[in-house]
Amino acid sequence: MDDKTLNDLKQVVDQALAVKKKMEHLDDVIASCNAEVGFLDIRINYRNQNEASAASILGAGETFTAFRDSLAEAATKEKARLEASYKQLQIIQGAK
Repeated sequence: MDDKTLNDLKQVVDQALAVKKKMEHLDDVIASCNAEVGFLDIRINYRNQNEASAASILGAGETFTAFRDSLAEAATKEKARLEASYKQLQIIQGAK
């Protein structure tokens, strides 16, 4: 194996690890939205100014009720997109 091939494989592995880590974090988000673990908090930040916690504005219960379904749906869609990306990386790696 030459250095270029090794470097190409390393990049694929690094991408796969990054995608896998994001999917794991999304699992935590989904579990939190489903009230299975943890606490849901949303940080609001416009152009790196005036960051605020939705829980401190609306209250923890209200934040959870208002955003959990939308966040869980968005996280599920993003996870599906990442899973497809991850599978594509596996195909590329197998082709080399």
